[in-house]
Amino acid sequence: MTTNIDRTTWDTTQFRPVNNGYWSRANFGGRLPNRIVVHTTDGVLGSTFTGECRYLSDATNEQDPNNQVCAHYMIGKQGQCARLLDPRLFIAWAVGRCIDGWSNINTISIECHLTTGENWTPEMRATLESLVLELADIYPIQDLSVDVETHRHIALPPGRKQDPVMWSDNDFDAWRANLSLAAAPA
Repeated sequence: MTTNIDRTTWDTTQFRPVNNGYWSRANFGGRLPNRIVVHTTDGVLGSTFTGECRYLSDATNEQDPNNQVCAHYMIGKQGQCARLLDPRLFIAWAVGRCIDGWSNINTISIECHLTTGENWTPEMRATLESLVLELADIYPIQDLSVDVETHRHIALPPGRKQDPVMWSDNDFDAWRANLSLAAAPA
């Protein structure tokens, strides 16, 4: 299954200079990411997919002119998916301080448009699953059962991040185990 990804509307590199929310991979020898981090936006309740994409894509953002964060992908509640940065070319500033092996240079960051109090939709989960499986076919991601993780699990100090919200560790672990089964050769 191929994810329907909007690769043009929110291309962050069209909106701001390098080093404002991301780096060029060329500056790091072109090293490819080998892990995936799942985030939620945790924005204002009632925010829009377009607004969240704009927040992560526009350095002149009126909401936060000092915004220096980005992600590679954004997934919306209806299952829409936007690529904000090409993971082959750019390192997103999304993880912050983290455990060894999970820094921005090593990871693809996927933001899901969700805030505490909102529920994950089946469309959002299906797109996330499809995208992760697609990325695992493209990048040197060795084992989905360990190379896909929540932001809260890798962030330091422990407890600094709670995302992805509304998804327990047990449920995430079960989802990730099913991903590994789906990715296994027939």
